Amino acid sequence: MSTNASEAPQAAPPKVPGSAWLTLIAVALGTMVVQLDGTVLAVANASIASYFNAGLDGIAWVNTSYLLVMAGLMVPLGTIADRIGAKKALLIGVAGFALASSSPDSRSASSCS
Repeated sequence: MSTNASEAPQAAPPKVPGSAWLTLIAVALGTMVVQLDGTVLAVANASIASYFNAGLDGIAWVNTSYLLVMAGLMVPLGTIADRIGAKKALLIGVAGFALASSSPDSRSASSCS
Protein backbone atom coordinates (compact mmCIF):
# COMPACT_ATOMS: atom_id res chain seq x y z
CA MET A 1 0.00 0.00 0.00
CA SER A 2 1.53 3.25 -1.11
CA THR A 3 0.53 6.72 -0.05
CA ASN A 4 0.82 9.86 -2.08
CA ALA A 5 2.51 12.90 -0.62
CA SER A 6 -0.70 14.84 -1.20
CA GLU A 7 -2.62 12.42 1.04
CA ALA A 8 -0.18 12.75 3.93
CA PRO A 9 -1.52 14.76 6.86
CA GLN A 10 -0.41 18.37 6.82
CA ALA A 11 1.50 19.61 9.83
CA ALA A 12 -0.01 22.56 11.62
CA PRO A 13 1.80 25.84 11.00
CA PRO A 14 4.16 26.75 13.81
CA LYS A 15 2.74 29.07 16.44
CA VAL A 16 4.27 32.53 16.49
CA PRO A 17 5.67 33.35 19.93
CA GLY A 18 4.46 36.47 21.72
CA SER A 19 7.93 38.01 21.69
CA ALA A 20 7.87 38.04 17.88
CA TRP A 21 4.77 40.24 17.95
CA LEU A 22 6.41 42.61 20.44
CA THR A 23 9.43 42.85 18.15
CA LEU A 24 7.20 43.62 15.19
CA ILE A 25 5.39 46.34 17.14
CA ALA A 26 8.70 47.87 18.29
CA VAL A 27 10.09 47.97 14.76
CA ALA A 28 6.83 49.37 13.38
CA LEU A 29 6.79 52.14 16.01
CA GLY A 30 10.43 52.96 15.30
CA THR A 31 9.69 53.22 11.59
CA MET A 32 6.69 55.41 12.35
CA VAL A 33 8.87 57.77 14.42
CA VAL A 34 11.33 58.10 11.55
CA GLN A 35 8.51 58.87 9.12
CA LEU A 36 7.03 61.37 11.58
CA ASP A 37 10.40 63.09 11.84
CA GLY A 38 10.62 63.40 8.05
CA THR A 39 7.06 64.73 7.91
CA VAL A 40 7.88 67.37 10.52
CA LEU A 41 10.81 68.51 8.38
CA ALA A 42 8.60 68.69 5.29
CA VAL A 43 5.98 70.73 7.14
CA ALA A 44 8.63 73.03 8.62
CA ASN A 45 10.11 73.80 5.19
CA ALA A 46 7.64 76.63 4.60
CA SER A 47 8.47 78.32 7.91
CA ILE A 48 12.20 77.84 7.37
CA ALA A 49 11.97 79.31 3.86
CA SER A 50 10.04 82.39 5.00
CA TYR A 51 12.23 82.99 8.07
CA PHE A 52 15.49 82.85 6.09
CA ASN A 53 14.07 84.24 2.82
CA ALA A 54 15.21 81.05 1.14
CA GLY A 55 14.10 79.73 -2.21
CA LEU A 56 13.70 76.16 -3.32
CA ASP A 57 17.45 75.73 -3.63
CA GLY A 58 17.93 76.75 0.01
CA ILE A 59 15.25 74.36 1.19
CA ALA A 60 16.86 71.62 -0.86
CA TRP A 61 20.06 72.22 1.13
CA VAL A 62 18.10 71.92 4.40
CA ASN A 63 16.67 68.56 3.32
CA THR A 64 20.02 67.35 2.00
CA SER A 65 21.85 68.28 5.19
CA TYR A 66 19.19 66.50 7.26
CA LEU A 67 19.57 63.34 5.17
CA LEU A 68 23.38 63.51 5.29
CA VAL A 69 23.36 63.72 9.07
CA MET A 70 20.90 60.83 9.33
CA ALA A 71 22.95 58.68 6.94
CA GLY A 72 26.25 59.64 8.59
CA LEU A 73 25.00 58.60 12.02
CA MET A 74 23.75 55.18 10.90
CA VAL A 75 27.11 53.36 11.04
CA PRO A 76 28.42 54.75 14.35
CA LEU A 77 25.04 54.33 16.06
CA GLY A 78 24.77 50.81 14.66
CA THR A 79 28.17 50.03 16.16
CA ILE A 80 27.03 51.38 19.51
CA ALA A 81 23.86 49.29 19.27
CA ASP A 82 25.99 46.19 18.62
CA ARG A 83 28.00 46.92 21.76
CA ILE A 84 25.20 47.77 24.19
CA GLY A 85 22.44 45.65 22.67
CA ALA A 86 19.70 46.44 20.19
CA LYS A 87 16.94 46.62 22.81
CA LYS A 88 18.79 49.08 25.00
CA ALA A 89 19.79 51.18 21.97
CA LEU A 90 16.17 51.32 20.76
CA LEU A 91 14.92 52.37 24.20
CA ILE A 92 17.60 55.05 24.49
CA GLY A 93 16.75 56.33 21.01
CA VAL A 94 13.01 56.48 21.68
CA ALA A 95 13.58 58.19 25.03
CA GLY A 96 15.95 60.71 23.42
CA PHE A 97 13.47 61.44 20.65
CA ALA A 98 10.67 61.91 23.18
CA LEU A 99 12.80 64.27 25.28
CA ALA A 100 13.88 66.29 22.27
CA SER A 101 10.33 66.48 20.95
CA SER A 102 8.91 67.66 24.24
CA SER A 103 11.62 70.20 25.04
CA PRO A 104 10.52 73.85 25.23
CA ASP A 105 12.98 74.81 22.48
CA SER A 106 11.36 72.52 19.93
CA ARG A 107 7.87 73.83 20.73
CA SER A 108 8.92 77.45 20.41
CA ALA A 109 10.57 76.84 17.05
CA SER A 110 7.17 77.08 15.35
CA SER A 111 6.95 80.74 16.37
CA CYS A 112 9.68 81.71 13.86
CA SER A 113 7.21 82.78 11.20
